[in-house]
Amino acid sequence: HRSLFDWIGSFNPSFIACEDYDLWLRFLRYFPVGFANTKTMTKFAGHDGQLSMVTPVLDRFRVQSLINLYNHESNSELKAMISKVLHHKLMVLIQGAKKRSLFSDYADYTNLIDQLSCQHHPLNDLN
Repeated sequence: HRSLFDWIGSFNPSFIACEDYDLWLRFLRYFPVGFANTKTMTKFAGHDGQLSMVTPVLDRFRVQSLINLYNHESNSELKAMISKVLHHKLMVLIQGAKKRSLFSDYADYTNLIDQLSCQHHPLNDLN
């Protein structure tokens, strides 16, 4: 219903990708979603020009979405759950940055890991 979008917001206009991921995270924070064990649609993916073929770029937006969620969460149990997922995603990005000699990205990601250990402070945005 439209009122849900009025309450949680719509797509984040600062994201060039993963806007749907960000929207679902915010939505699922407050509303449970069930699982239907039947096919209701067919997903077409993996074609040329598809943004999701550039996974490292997408992962930065996913991490930024998790940072936003983490920084706005007041429930300590949920914040710990977000931290765990964020830590895992950052470790994957750290390995990729190290493998590709992306020193600036490596520094950004390790800095965020360090910030996660100081759980009382908000995390910096990924720029």
